[in-house]
Amino acid sequence: MHPLYKLHNEMSVHHPNRHHEGDGIKLIGNPTELVELMFPGKKEQGDAMYQIENEGPMHKQVFNSLLLNRFFRLVKTIEKNSGEKFVLQEGYELTKTEDGNEVTIPVEIPINLGTDLEKKQIADAIAHAPLHEMLIYAMSLQVIEWAITATEKQIKG
Repeated sequence: MHPLYKLHNEMSVHHPNRHHEGDGIKLIGNPTELVELMFPGKKEQGDAMYQIENEGPMHKQVFNSLLLNRFFRLVKTIEKNSGEKFVLQEGYELTKTEDGNEVTIPVEIPINLGTDLEKKQIADAIAHAPLHEMLIYAMSLQVIEWAITATEKQIKG
């Protein structure tokens, strides 16, 4: 069993009313296209979709799906207008240890503020968040940082 699934099962026992598996996704639709763009492997795609679809309360599922679906539209719009293809940005690998399980988020989080020490401290602080939040924010920042880079290249011409 994948550590993300094991962790989900353990957390559901501790927080039986916390999870609304897939309820939020039914309203917005899942962000499959962005997940497929960011994660080339089927396993990583499946793990990411599981977190997005099943973790957190319904309102967060709705916010996350809405945000990620719109980010995909943003990526496609910028690609079309700038000619720049989406590429993952360099960042920090986020690892979380809970109940003895070490889980690494399958996308790095780009942190382009502060010194290297401050970036490391930021990444360490983020590692205390729930897995689905770490994943959503990392994916969001990937799109934002790529969009900034692509737009700057277009402006500089």
